[in-house]
Amino acid sequence: MKKLYTVWSCMLLAALMVPGSLFAQEVEQMQMTRHHTSAPLHSMEMPDTPQGPVAPFAVPNKFIKFGSMKNAAMETLSSEGDDILQTQDGSGYANIRKSFEGANDDDNAAVLGFRVVPPDTEGDVGPKHYVQWINSVAEIFDKRGNTIMGPFPGNYFFQGLGGICEETNNGDPIVLYDEGADRWNVSQFALDFANNNFAMCIAVSTSGDPTGTYNQYELNFGSVFPDYPKLGIWGDSYTLTTRNFNDPTGFNQSAIAMDRQAMLDGDAVVNAVSVRLPRFFFEDGILPMDSDTPGITGPAMFGGHTAFGSSRGDRNQVFRLYAIDVDWADPASASFIILPVLDIPDYNISAAPYVQQPNGQVLDDLETFTMHRAQVRDFGTHRTIVANHTVRAKGDAAGVRWYEFRNYGDGWMIHQAGTYSPKNADDRWMASIAMNGSGDIALGYSVSSSTTYPSIYITGQTSDYSGTGVMNVAETLVQAGGGSQEDASRWGDYSKVSVDPRDDKTFWFTTEYYEETAGFDFKTRIAAFRLSSGGSHLADGGAANINAADQLIASDVPTEFAVEQNYPNPFNPTTMINFAVPEAGHVSVKVYNMLGQEVASLVNEVRDAGNHTVSFDAAGLTAGVYLYVMESGNFSETRRMTLLK
Repeated sequence: MKKLYTVWSCMLLAALMVPGSLFAQEVEQMQMTRHHTSAPLHSMEMPDTPQGPVAPFAVPNKFIKFGSMKNAAMETLSSEGDDILQTQDGSGYANIRKSFEGANDDDNAAVLGFRVVPPDTEGDVGPKHYVQWINSVAEIFDKRGNTIMGPFPGNYFFQGLGGICEETNNGDPIVLYDEGADRWNVSQFALDFANNNFAMCIAVSTSGDPTGTYNQYELNFGSVFPDYPKLGIWGDSYTLTTRNFNDPTGFNQSAIAMDRQAMLDGDAVVNAVSVRLPRFFFEDGILPMDSDTPGITGPAMFGGHTAFGSSRGDRNQVFRLYAIDVDWADPASASFIILPVLDIPDYNISAAPYVQQPNGQVLDDLETFTMHRAQVRDFGTHRTIVANHTVRAKGDAAGVRWYEFRNYGDGWMIHQAGTYSPKNADDRWMASIAMNGSGDIALGYSVSSSTTYPSIYITGQTSDYSGTGVMNVAETLVQAGGGSQEDASRWGDYSKVSVDPRDDKTFWFTTEYYEETAGFDFKTRIAAFRLSSGGSHLADGGAANINAADQLIASDVPTEFAVEQNYPNPFNPTTMINFAVPEAGHVSVKVYNMLGQEVASLVNEVRDAGNHTVSFDAAGLTAGVYLYVMESGNFSETRRMTLLK
């Protein structure tokens, strides 16, 4: 880990080179204003259907006005090409393993008494569950798509907490599974306009059971409205970003770090630190960097793209990174770090909204927002960030601009980037991106045009194409739309690609679509898939049409022996190893050092057919590379893992 500590030293030195008079930002001390540990979620009574329907409504988005700056940028860039535009489809494929219906606007009507757009489709996957939250309604599924609990009002996560987190149910939800602690982290904002009182509501499960008890917290913002909140996980902090309206200083955005261990422990006093980024930075919708590597070290990171330049006169299009360095034993000493600006290839921008539908109703593209989520991984030799946002690709069509940044120990740099707009001039937008433990990148998004109903698609890049800036996986249909959205331009506001913690290989994606043309009647879909660089999983080599759910639900009993790459890897000191047994029999899983000496026997017994997981605790071993071997009958497979100390 010495090299990675050097990374952060270099970052701090680089930050100190920035003129303090221009960039100095005050780090504000905060504390959670309410705390409670809930009763088990599954013990709460489901609400009766509300009486008296409320008229459907679209939640208005609060855009900051870029004005002449945006117009000038459009004039400058509208005639320029995008040098990294991908117009050809890939030859790899996405193997969709599961696909099932999520919550929908009917659930809003049944549980809340009204219909609303956009859905703010959000969810995450754990070892046994998928937790989805739309608007103000949540639902918990097993990984075969069966409903375990719900749909139920989102503020059920905060029952017993009191205050506006319990009394209101305003949405903008986030769901994260914290692999390092086997906990669920959920949030929404609470809005009391009558009393000009606003807060963030955050709940952390006390176990890996999402239907169990939660440590509940309110983080009060007073009269400041914390719009579009996004959560992240980083080492010893839970992180949060908000777009702040009603602030006496004007529009700004907050980057916040919260004491993760205190929230996991359910402490009544939980410290947080906050930095408000002023308007002159000119990002909108910056994000916390959400780490899929448990225990990642160094200052908690934040960032996003700059669409229209800034008042400092630097180049129009860059990606900015920030960090908060906090020691929770002494939060008053926390500091804010501005990292060197990352130049990104030019792209074209346009006036929102510009996404088309067959019925003529245009949809918001949120091009100024870096889209949820910005994901980080630590591979030991380097760290990665993957992120995306919407741009103008071909003609007036929207496309997805995506990035992979890397840090090998001497600062962040761009490793690859691309603008995805293959085959046709359909709009592609409202995307989410993630990288798995093998280095594969998945991109999920919506596709629409004047002749195509909004539909759900995925693509990706397998690790053997890394550095090319090309999504080599063929664009794959997850769910065909059957109609357009009427009466509202609001779509999204976000979607979510996440990685299954059981194998660190399978991706999960959720977003919205319409079965038929209507107003306020969206559906959502949840799909799990893996990526492969060649061949086709269809006899005719065509696109995957997966509307029939029974074609996608894989058997719980595997068809062949397999042992997965351990997760996390590298690790310190514990890691998980998943293995598959197609028929009952004796199984051994042993660990060896590089001298061939056995250092641990993890499994040495008869196991039933099925998928199994074993934990390996290497606390007593020295750092280095180890081998683990699974054997059963004639099957034998060896894999490597790296222990860090």
